[in-house]
Amino acid sequence: MRSIWAVTRYTFAQCLRMKVAGLFIVLLAVALSAMPFMMKGDGTLAGRIRTFLAYSTSVVNLLLSLVTVFLAVAVVSDDVRKKQIFTVVTKPLARWQYIIGRWCGVVLLNVVLLAIAATVIYAVAQYLRSGETLNANDRRAVETEIFTARDRISPTPFDTAPFVKRRIDRLKEQGQYEPAVETYMAQKRLNHQQAQAQLAAEINKQITEQMQSAGPGRSLRWRFSGVDTTGSETYGKGELLNVNHKARLARIRTEAAVLGRLVFDGPVRISGMDGRVRRLADSSFDVLFSQEDALRGGFAKFTPGRKVDIVVDPTIQIVYKASPATRLPDSIVRSAWHVWNPTTGLYYQDSRTDSSKIPATLTVSARLVDQAGRTEVRFINLTRASVTILNDDVAVLYQIGGFEWNFIRGVLMILFNLIFLAALGVFAGSFLSFSVGCLLVLCGLLPFAVAREFLIDAVKLRAGSDAMVWLGHYTVKIMAVLLPDLGRMSPANTLVDGMNIAWATVGEAAAVSIGVRAMLILAAGCWIFHRRELARVQI
Repeated sequence: MRSIWAVTRYTFAQCLRMKVAGLFIVLLAVALSAMPFMMKGDGTLAGRIRTFLAYSTSVVNLLLSLVTVFLAVAVVSDDVRKKQIFTVVTKPLARWQYIIGRWCGVVLLNVVLLAIAATVIYAVAQYLRSGETLNANDRRAVETEIFTARDRISPTPFDTAPFVKRRIDRLKEQGQYEPAVETYMAQKRLNHQQAQAQLAAEINKQITEQMQSAGPGRSLRWRFSGVDTTGSETYGKGELLNVNHKARLARIRTEAAVLGRLVFDGPVRISGMDGRVRRLADSSFDVLFSQEDALRGGFAKFTPGRKVDIVVDPTIQIVYKASPATRLPDSIVRSAWHVWNPTTGLYYQDSRTDSSKIPATLTVSARLVDQAGRTEVRFINLTRASVTILNDDVAVLYQIGGFEWNFIRGVLMILFNLIFLAALGVFAGSFLSFSVGCLLVLCGLLPFAVAREFLIDAVKLRAGSDAMVWLGHYTVKIMAVLLPDLGRMSPANTLVDGMNIAWATVGEAAAVSIGVRAMLILAAGCWIFHRRELARVQI
């Protein structure tokens, strides 16, 4: 271990003295210092922060990946080219210790540079967070959609089997089933069983599309299960500053601890009555009460100066994207949303006006989720056109953590990418020159690791595949085992959307990318370097 640590320290110091490292460090510093002033996003504070987080993490990942490859290849190949390796092999240092020490030195440099870059990104993001928002909805997006860690639950898939069977039975009664199967057999060169399966799949696709579309006045319904609402209620006191009985609005002054838990358009209970937050200020907020509470008479007793009890429930968010079948004059989708607890029957409804084909968010109380983690949602189309909401475009999001730890997990995912690339670079440098080694990694292996999923799908075996497709398929399969999916491991999009990066995902990335793939590549590099004849002229 002492020998490896000595090589590690020497490599770290050597990398800092190299011109290529200095160049990338300057580029990194310039990029991080300039981005906060260049990124404007969509004009909102949330858009500006999202843009900064996306570009800053991506640029850090890219620049550190490039410098890692260059340094990892150079520290080994240059020693051989400049014959400095001869002074190393004459010492009581095994060749495998030399390779591992070189790799650890590059990794140590990555840890230092990434820690500095991550600290700058976090500090700038927090600085931007304190800026002025465009409106209350902008502040809600900043606090509940960016600086958070949420998990996503998709709706329970539609049970289309009875509808598919009914459609097939109808085709058989009409004498159209067998001709349709024969058509599939002729057009796609399938046998009878494959053609039947293909026809059933096509019918299932048509029915699924119909179940995701609602005409004017019609509705869509989803069931969600597995929603975790483990959060505590926040209790506080407030004072009525202003009451508008006709508009069912009240302005309430309260303490900062309560205001910090409120979100724009989120639920709040005032002296037992349900309301929605309509405005947030430094020391007060406006709440809109439901018509039901106003009619019951509780709201009629509210007068300025009265003390009230405030309860802020944990919340869940329903995200969706509505796409009309035809172009609307104002590009606005009007709808009613009903959310209810299937066990207690607690019910909530809201009227919405959302931009078409733009993701929207509905925030509701976690009391609408039962103890088994189930809730039900219904969308009623109030637009004069059919509206489609795909199952992939609707989900329930719930908070399970904070931004800080989620950001740390994202940084760790970037570090794992760099550790693997360092192993790949040292491996290439163990038997290739600097230029050829960089070419192999940057133009051969790294692009595959980034576009891995696309390539796997592109060469997927299908009926009638020729020999070249078979060869490409199994080549890609082997490469997929050896190389990680660097595109999926990038945390940029996850952090921007405030989605949780699970510790299980981080652990899996560490175990597979470092514990298996990086170690195998390093073992191959150690074996090649041990067998290499260093005295022979290398080309």
